[in-house]
Amino acid sequence: MVTTASVGAASVAFARKATEISSKRRDTLPIISWTDAVVEVAATPETLAPGHYSLYTGQGRGHARIGKLIATTPETVVREVEAIYRPAPPDVAYGYWSGYAFETPADLDLPSVDVEIPVDRGSAPAWLIPGSSADVWTVHIHGLGGRRAACLRSVPVFQELGHTQLVVSYSGDRDAPPLTDRRHHFGLDEWQDVDAALSFAVANGAQKVILSAWSMGATIALQLLKRSAFRHVLAGIVLTAPVLDWRPTLVEQGVAAGLPVFITRTGLSILGSRLLHRLAGLSHELDFSSASWFTTPPQGLPPILILHSPADAMAPFALSERWAAENSADLESVISPGHTLEWSAQRTACEEAVRRWVNLKLPTTSRRLIDVETD
Repeated sequence: MVTTASVGAASVAFARKATEISSKRRDTLPIISWTDAVVEVAATPETLAPGHYSLYTGQGRGHARIGKLIATTPETVVREVEAIYRPAPPDVAYGYWSGYAFETPADLDLPSVDVEIPVDRGSAPAWLIPGSSADVWTVHIHGLGGRRAACLRSVPVFQELGHTQLVVSYSGDRDAPPLTDRRHHFGLDEWQDVDAALSFAVANGAQKVILSAWSMGATIALQLLKRSAFRHVLAGIVLTAPVLDWRPTLVEQGVAAGLPVFITRTGLSILGSRLLHRLAGLSHELDFSSASWFTTPPQGLPPILILHSPADAMAPFALSERWAAENSADLESVISPGHTLEWSAQRTACEEAVRRWVNLKLPTTSRRLIDVETD
């Protein structure tokens, strides 16, 4: 029998789990064999997909970049080991698969400078990657629970365009100082760290900035559009697998995890309650309406390109379709096996979409592209 107390307890548990900062992923992918040249792992939609990925072992202590498919069976897949960043622990039997492909800009043979962005609670490290243009910048924003290395997949095309690039960290990602309650706020407060990065860019010559935002990075981009003193320099936004509205997104994630819808919705009410938010460990309530691209869209939107996979089970593709149609944004449907794997599985297609969009919608940066290509 379901009681009010059990519903309340389950809803609080959901609210706490949704905002928890966790740095650990479980090693659940079976590893059949491993050498410095090839690895054989269990066949899954992710391990069978084309592209470049990471295989982490020992809860992240080991890390290798994985490349092309060599052979498959109904149960396993053999792939090339392109690079070993950190050796796997001895006798490793399990790991986890990731869309990350690179650890630092050096893995892309790109020069970079480590910079510290001053934020409210200290400083947030970022990679500054010089470009041929000192006044056109791209600022890369990773997603919830991620790290700035996630964004390195999209760096090469903006390097080709000549942009100076800033790959940032922000509270909750293990590199930057956490928020005071040490929980995720779904971008509603984290945006201020990225706003500090915009301030850094403008102070160092940026006159036009493109945001390249992943997953929850879309929420941060929305807050910057509405609240940043530097929103006038935002010339365009590329959204990859964006979370455009947290409420339906979290409900869908709860259903996928086997939770009844009423538990998830009650949990969201707790997170947004002026009286109950402390049950989730939050320092203040979260206004999910202000995190929605649908309920509070900013005025004067710059050109926006959305790259999204219909197979995304975490950020609903249907929301991207609807928002793009209602706001005349450009939407590219990208075939990939899951959330934020667009650039991993289809890097060439993603890069072509960005080049085409820049040439059509951002004529200043398209001239930069011609300059770079003809040098």
